[in-house]
Amino acid sequence: MLERYWVLRNMSKIKVVADTNIFINSWFSSNHFYCDAVIDLIDNKKIELVFSQDTIGELFYVVKNFVYHAFNDKQIQFEYMHMLSEIFFESSSVNTSKTECPKIKDSSDEMFLKTAIESNADYIVSDDKESGMHIVKLDSIKIVNSKQFVSMYERLCV
Repeated sequence: MLERYWVLRNMSKIKVVADTNIFINSWFSSNHFYCDAVIDLIDNKKIELVFSQDTIGELFYVVKNFVYHAFNDKQIQFEYMHMLSEIFFESSSVNTSKTECPKIKDSSDEMFLKTAIESNADYIVSDDKESGMHIVKLDSIKIVNSKQFVSMYERLCV
């Protein structure tokens, strides 16, 4: 209830760090309704997406490899990369080079924690249960999966 009051009172967008797997599941896998819903919120500018140099670098690298191997048509490959560039351009960016964060099982995913901490994000959305992120407790940042995030968004903002 307090969250709903905060959102309505400040009338600001919910600030979100999205794990690479949210994009990959939405764009390249089937039956990922909640990942699709998160991407729709991003595309429709309903939430504020935040990247760091590490998170956007990983996303570009992974998407480039997916489209290179999934599509022979250069035009389709370029369309995905262009779409990703537009998303990045419309998002916020932070420098995390000096940001400290709790250690987790998959140290390569600490970049999402650092991005959330540096940007003072409201949520990290990740469907990676193995990383160890979901058990971390951060003061004002909630770490949720895509289903939890969409449910929360619908409850608070719709």
